[in-house]
Order: sequence, then C-alpha cells, then structure tokens
Amino acid sequence: MQTMTEKKQKELIKASLIEIMTENKDYFKEIFSEIIEDAGMINAIQKGRKNTFVDEKNIMSILEG
Repeated sequence: MQTMTEKKQKELIKASLIEIMTENKDYFKEIFSEIIEDAGMINAIQKGRKNTFVDEKNIMSILEG
C-alpha cells in the first residue's frame, strides 16, 4: 500500500483548489466579497461597542426619512 507524502498532498490540494477557483471565478468572487463584507461588519460592530450607543428612535427616524 502506498501512502502519499504530506508535500504531495499539499500539492494536490493546491492544484485542485486552483482548478476549482479558475473554473468558477464568479462564484468565488461572490464568496470572497461576502467574506470581506462580513469582516467589515464585525469590525464595525466591535468598534460600535466601544462607543456610546445610538437611541433606536434616532435610527428609525433616519431610516424612515
């Protein structure tokens, strides 16, 4: 029984991921875009927790115009 070396496994995984990503560019662009947006939202939430909170009525009045 042959076993694959860790280096060979990494090479195969890397090649597979590259092939998948190049064949599905639009799909992966969308995924990475959402990841970046989520990271930005997390950052904003964490910064917001350090500052004073805004009253819900103020937010609703802005949203309602």
